[in-house]
Amino acid sequence: MLVAEAEPSKPGARVAIGYSDKWDFGEALSDAIANLPPGPPGHVIDELNYFEVVSVGAEIGGIVGFSRMYFGGQSQRSAED
Repeated sequence: MLVAEAEPSKPGARVAIGYSDKWDFGEALSDAIANLPPGPPGHVIDELNYFEVVSVGAEIGGIVGFSRMYFGGQSQRSAED
C-alpha cells in the first residue's frame, strides 16, 4: 500500500503526508501537519490536537530522481481518541 493511500487507524483521525528533500525530520513532520485536512465541524482553530507519526520512509530514484524522506501521520482531538 502506498503511504499516500493510507487509511486512518483510529476513527475520526485526519491523515496527512509530509516530505523533506533535505532529509530533515522536523521539516517532514511540519509539512505533514501543515497538510492535514481541515478539522471536523465544531473544530476550534487553536484547540490542542495530537499528531501521531504512523510511517517514516523514503522515495529514491524514478525518472524525476526523487531523494526525499516522508512522514505519514494522523491527528486526533485528544490523546484518548
